[in-house]
Parts: sequence; structure tokens; C-alpha cells
Amino acid sequence: MASGTENQMQRQKIIGWISLGGGIAGLMALMMMLFSGGSEEPVHAEGSLPREYIDALRAVSARDYRLMSEELAKLDVEELKALSPEDRKSALEMLLFIGEVDKVNQTDPEFLDRLAETDPWVGELQFEKAVHIGNAKAIAGMWKQTYMTPRRYKIAVEACVKIGDWQNAEEAAKSSGDQTLVNWVQEQKQKQTQQKPAGQNSAPAGSS
Repeated sequence: MASGTENQMQRQKIIGWISLGGGIAGLMALMMMLFSGGSEEPVHAEGSLPREYIDALRAVSARDYRLMSEELAKLDVEELKALSPEDRKSALEMLLFIGEVDKVNQTDPEFLDRLAETDPWVGELQFEKAVHIGNAKAIAGMWKQTYMTPRRYKIAVEACVKIGDWQNAEEAAKSSGDQTLVNWVQEQKQKQTQQKPAGQNSAPAGSS
């Protein structure tokens, strides 16, 4: 995740487009848990909801995206599919926010297309679309408005280097807190000054 000032900004960011507890079951379970003082016993509302999903909703309400990511990672695709349509939408929106696009597509292959029709302005959606089509210029221009993860930082840095935007590449690498990315940018910049042939940049090793 991000560090320093960038990390503080990330923690303060509000996910205005996510349907927090979008389903009635999710909202009821979240309210029951909050009013129960955070009981460790599983909460059941309108059927059985995974505890991890409820904890992820609580994390969103507290803007704790690290915890949200950890809880969502515990849910498998079948558990996501078993949620009500409203709760599934909330879960998939949260997964998109943290960049778990593969899990989103495995759960509902048409979800991103539907979201693009109803909420085309979502920054994380636009970023992932740019990644999908390989639009390096768009990626370089959007990373500061996107919730960043190690994967997204690596993608953004590579995109900036690809188009020769060294200032942006260095800033993204530094913000990532990943020294491997920082070193890789410097190596690529040095190669350019030595007039290496275009297209010789290789992906940074050890980053994910």
C-alpha cells in the first residue's frame, strides 16, 4: 500500500460510489453488529452472510481499506456468488476499488460492463479499463486519482516509463514505498541517457 503522506490521503479517501451494505441483508447485519458492540459471534440477517463480508463493510465504514482488503481476500468466488444481488454488488464494488479485477470477473463477468454504463466516472474502473487496453498515457494520468495498491503502482510506474514521463514515474515509485520500483526507474532512466534502443525496457523484477 501507499506510505507517508500518500498513505494518509488514501486512508482519508471516501468511496462515495460504493453501495455500502447495498443489500438489505448486508445493511441489517452491519447495523446489528455495530449496535451489538462488535460481538465476535456471527450475525445472521435474512439468511447467513459470511462474517468476512460483514467485517469488510465495517472496515469501509471506518475507512480502513487495509482491513477491508484482508477480509475480502478470505471470500472465495462461490461465497460471493451466493450473496444477494445487492450484497454481491457491494462486494464486487469493494473488490474493484482494491484492484481485485480477476475475482470480480470470475464472480460476475458482466459486472464491469454494467458498472461502466451506470457509473462511467468511477476512477478505479477507468484505471482498470486503461490497464486492460494497454493505454499507458491514460494510466499515467489517472494513478493519482485512483486507490493504489502494489499491483497498481507497478502498472503505473511501467506506464510512465513507457511514455517517457520520468517525473511521474519517479513520483509513483517513491509513493509506492517499494525500493525495487525506485531502483528500476533509475535504471531505465540511465539506459535512456545512454541512448539504448527504444522498446528495451524490461519489467521490474520482484515487484507485484
